[in-house]
Amino acid sequence: MGGGPLSRSASRPCAICESPHKRLLFAQPLVTPEGACSYGGYDIVVCERCGFIYADNVLEQSALDAYYAGPTKVAQSLRETGETEADAIRVANTAGIIRRYLKPEHSLLDIGCGAGRLLEILKSAGFSRVSGLDPSPAAAAIARSRCGVPVAEGSIFDFEGGAYDFLAACHVLEHIVNLPAFLRRIYGLLGDGGMVYIEVPDAGQFERFTDPGSAGDWIYIRDLFTHFAPEHLNFFSTVSLRNLMTRVGFEEALCEPHPLGVIASVWKRRAMPKDAASESAVLRYAAASAAMQEGAVERIRALADSGLEVVVWGAGLHTQRLLASGGLARVNIRQFIDSDPTYQGRTLAGKPITAPGEIVKVPGCPPILISSWKAQSAIRKAVDSMRLPNRPILLYPEREA
Repeated sequence: MGGGPLSRSASRPCAICESPHKRLLFAQPLVTPEGACSYGGYDIVVCERCGFIYADNVLEQSALDAYYAGPTKVAQSLRETGETEADAIRVANTAGIIRRYLKPEHSLLDIGCGAGRLLEILKSAGFSRVSGLDPSPAAAAIARSRCGVPVAEGSIFDFEGGAYDFLAACHVLEHIVNLPAFLRRIYGLLGDGGMVYIEVPDAGQFERFTDPGSAGDWIYIRDLFTHFAPEHLNFFSTVSLRNLMTRVGFEEALCEPHPLGVIASVWKRRAMPKDAASESAVLRYAAASAAMQEGAVERIRALADSGLEVVVWGAGLHTQRLLASGGLARVNIRQFIDSDPTYQGRTLAGKPITAPGEIVKVPGCPPILISSWKAQSAIRKAVDSMRLPNRPILLYPEREA
């Protein structure tokens, strides 16, 4: 990323229940190197409706994406020293969980695959239809070299593909500004009955990072405020993760905290019932409307051929549609009349729209073309009550109002 100012998003609502009501838990002020993926800090808030904890006043997703696509410290570390022992243990555990649900013939896309360690393990275990996606060209290059599998560079929002049997998104959701949009994209990439493995840090275990007396098998470096890095935007529990995933159409297969400090979860794409009836109903409606208007279109065509100048009463949707596709634009129109004050004083097809009372000022008493199906009778009565000398022209057979 360059050294210019970073774009920050506006205060965001809860990604799970969309409530704007939140309470400040912790203020995170920062003084950072110019151009780094950070800014003057953010606020960590809790949703007062559902309890989801998230960062507010954060970077725009585009700024975060640019950071991950650039020479991030993670990519540099992979180049120079490779993966840490802790990461290797975590990824091996992840692969073990995924293998419970993945079949050899399944296609899998690892979103945010990094250096491809998960892909390497799965490929070695006999899963040949695996591929990856990562925003970092450096990480993607390492993954391709390491695994010999397709690894695309870029964002999931720009990725072209779909109908995967299985997706993996490990330690990705905590970095996403618009979680519902991200998960809807995941939903769209899965085929019917497809599954996704989601792994995120477990907020319920954060304090273990600062506890010198935590269990000896705890593999992570103990540090302060580890999870309040500027790019960490969402802080999950099993409750909040369930609320989020079920909201966007997934069924739980697994969602549990793991001793390694993460929440491991597998979700099945819930089948979306197809609406098989509405298409034909809408087509019948359009066809019936067109059939009822057929005679009106014929009258308009004859009026256009005659060259007779008219005033059109009605400037609403009925008239607007006939101007666009019903031949009314060929008619010799002096002006439009409409009782709706929101139309009056404007122009339509280059002609003025005036109030009904203004029709007496039109010289020559041109005929009045009543352009309405619903209000034709009411307009005809209005013309009669005004005792206008102008001859009304009806587009439809007269019927009861």
